[in-house]
Amino acid sequence: MQLTAEQSQEAKAARDAWDKMVEESADVVAQNLTLVEIVADRTVPQVLHALARRHARLRSLGLPVHRLHGDIVCTGTSSALVSHQTHRVFTG
Repeated sequence: MQLTAEQSQEAKAARDAWDKMVEESADVVAQNLTLVEIVADRTVPQVLHALARRHARLRSLGLPVHRLHGDIVCTGTSSALVSHQTHRVFTG
């Protein structure tokens, strides 16, 4: 997806505002951050895609990601999800 010049300017302004807030904030510790991601269904591909979006968003904000958690029962038991978390969260 290609951004328009206006969208690029808005994104840069938002990133600059975020960077300024981070620079001005000292000794702020966040232990938990709650995000909501809407998925079409509870299938592994949908959950993987949602996890990837959340991981990418947090990393783009410069935040470390040590653990991702979903509220869907048995979400983390799929081999694909375990592999995703092992490679994205623990090594990324």
